[in-house]
Amino acid sequence: MSTQGFIPQRFRVFSGSMLKLIAVISMFIDHVGCHLVNRDFVLLSFYDYHLTLYRLMRDLGRFAFPIFCFLLIEGFLHTRNRLRYGISLAALAVISEIPYNLEHTGTLLSKEQNVFFTLLLGYLGFCAIEYLRKKQVLMLLCLLGLGVVAIYLNADYGVYGFGFLILLYALREQRILRIFTGLLLNNFRFIMLAFLPIALYNGKRGFIKGAFLKYLFYFIFPEGGLYARALSALLGGRAAALFLALCITLFAYSSTLGALRFALRCLVYLTGGRGAGAVTLLFPLAVLAGSLLSMQSVWIFADFINVLMAVPNLAALILLHTEINSATRNTFS
Repeated sequence: MSTQGFIPQRFRVFSGSMLKLIAVISMFIDHVGCHLVNRDFVLLSFYDYHLTLYRLMRDLGRFAFPIFCFLLIEGFLHTRNRLRYGISLAALAVISEIPYNLEHTGTLLSKEQNVFFTLLLGYLGFCAIEYLRKKQVLMLLCLLGLGVVAIYLNADYGVYGFGFLILLYALREQRILRIFTGLLLNNFRFIMLAFLPIALYNGKRGFIKGAFLKYLFYFIFPEGGLYARALSALLGGRAAALFLALCITLFAYSSTLGALRFALRCLVYLTGGRGAGAVTLLFPLAVLAGSLLSMQSVWIFADFINVLMAVPNLAALILLHTEINSATRNTFS
């Protein structure tokens, strides 16, 4: 697939491996939200609208499917052996059915099939489009037949997922138009935002190279939900609380270290490093104060600091507006 598009080449920084990593993280968020998170935990309320942590994590998890569909198209276009690629995909679909059924029903049997069956049907659709291009009636019948199979199998995303794959392949050169194929999956909010990392794809394979890493990645995909379900069964009702506490702790710790590092770099720029010891000492004291003060006091102080931070930023935008305009024109010219 050509990498020419409306985003300049210098901004396309995501390789195929990075897209896979984003998709796996998205999938993991989805599985954690499905199995570990309390569905009634409200993050945000606005009049009659309530955003729960469960709904947010499930929506973020839907980024994975469009990215995997895009990577499937890339694989179809660039593989040296399409038959072997298709057989590998079919084998992966069959193997993944066991952990998929265990995750969703706790048994080896399920009325629904995993997403790899949807991807396999889409792959067969790509083959029909390419090899029956001069026999359009037969090609259309094949696509309709595959759509019926998608309904019969009741695979993940169903016939809408199959239609999404076919449209995404047909519009693979239409960078903007293909974004609206996400409307087929509009029961999942924000799913079209998955096209943002796709737009930043640079056409390179990336760091996942060799058979071992490739198949390890494909092993992680079907097993992720099973791990989350097992953790949920192990921890019981405490799962969500323990998981959230761990995530918040790691996030706070990494944010504190990042903020300290940034503050010290700014101090080096402004003073040559003088006062670095005092700033390093103030950070743990600020953490201690934040843990002892009331939540309202912490928010008031944070709002005050944000206002102070906005002042130099606004001043810089006003004083450097000429340079900013020039740099912007040079970037997008």
